[in-house]
Amino acid sequence: MTEINAQHWDNKQAEISGCIGKLWETPEPPLMEYRSCELLCQWLEQEGFTVERQYCGIPTAFRAVYGQGGPAIGILAEYDGLAGLSNAAVSHRCPLPGQAAGHACLHSHIGGGNTGAAIALKDFLRAEKLPGRIIVLGCPAEEILWGKIALLGEGGFAGLDVILTCHVDYQNASVARPTLSCGTGEFAFGGVSSHSGAARNRNALDAVELAVASIERMRAHQFPGVSVEHVIRHGGVMPNITPDRTSLWLYVRHPNYQTMRRTYDYVAGIVRDSARIAGVEVVEGFISATRGYLPNHTLGRLLLKNLKQVGVPPYTPGDLEAISQLLRNATGTDKVVSSPEIIYLSEGVDPYGQDDGEASWRIPLGRVNWEIPAQVPLHNWCTTALAGMEFSRKGALACSKAIYLTGAEILLNPDIASEAKRELAEQTKTEKIGAPEYAPVKDLALNPKAFWDGTWLFDKLPA
Repeated sequence: MTEINAQHWDNKQAEISGCIGKLWETPEPPLMEYRSCELLCQWLEQEGFTVERQYCGIPTAFRAVYGQGGPAIGILAEYDGLAGLSNAAVSHRCPLPGQAAGHACLHSHIGGGNTGAAIALKDFLRAEKLPGRIIVLGCPAEEILWGKIALLGEGGFAGLDVILTCHVDYQNASVARPTLSCGTGEFAFGGVSSHSGAARNRNALDAVELAVASIERMRAHQFPGVSVEHVIRHGGVMPNITPDRTSLWLYVRHPNYQTMRRTYDYVAGIVRDSARIAGVEVVEGFISATRGYLPNHTLGRLLLKNLKQVGVPPYTPGDLEAISQLLRNATGTDKVVSSPEIIYLSEGVDPYGQDDGEASWRIPLGRVNWEIPAQVPLHNWCTTALAGMEFSRKGALACSKAIYLTGAEILLNPDIASEAKRELAEQTKTEKIGAPEYAPVKDLALNPKAFWDGTWLFDKLPA
């Protein structure tokens, strides 16, 4: 086999790191990643990729292609932030004025690292004069569990032979264990506003509170072991006004897809019954459902080999002290324990879900993770702050290079992609996999402001 020239990636390392920094500086919530999307599109165009913006009709999605023929290697770029978690790169809580989001799940690092890996892979493909295509999919709205499921349903993953990606976690690892299946939807209630001292019937808040209380009451007997979480995004304005509009957003998670889906439907029934009892109207805004990640060991073992070859630079004493200062202010403890070893993560189930899970049941998908210390809470302001510190890029850069090396091996030996597809076919031969389930693009992605102010369902209620 031709020796893989890692210099193609090394030549891009500074640009990759710089792109991670730029994405962190301009965090945007899901469905509204306009600047982040354009930043990546322009970089890819400058590097010779053909870029299709507003891919599949989604304003902040894109597809960038370089090369011809096969194998077709898909690389996923994520770049959405988390609403309400803006913070400066400092050790204390310091939201930045004018920022509605923060990279508290380090999607800045995924977007920059994965895109950079694809660009370096393009240089390898061109230098070696090989057949094959590098396809970068710009995937918005991962944090609301929608973007990749919608792209999949709209045909956006068509033609890919394999998919490569990465994520932050608490281990440096090639990931070969499943994640949770997830379902999510929002319910809007419509009642009648009135003075709460004189009239309390048809109160939309009654329906929300009854639904939440009933879900909690039935949890132990009807769906033990299933995670059902919620937020109330609209609960009224003043206590002396019975609210005429309220909303309840639910997430359901479980390792088994069928169990998760049955529970979501059961909980949705509780919500509808609560509205009936309260005498108010209700509409459902189903967002999505996804199976958990289906590991592919053909890709997983190759990624492990390459991640070990690259190595992940350990945190220095100075890095650990900076993390310790963050933790003192965020959690009240300064204990930091790093686990720098690189492992093959194949036992158990990860306690979270991702929207590429549904794609992994149709196209072989391989993922590598980089480590932050387990004491650092993801989806917290301190993780946004950490993501803004340059040393946080070490692991993401190592994963980027491992993805580059893995893609290069597949280009040199297309039988790897064929073997990954054979493995997937064997894993799914008894599964009945229906069409992806997600809210239509027109309902969610074309008016993201209404989604984020929580009013996207209100016009479906009676006046």
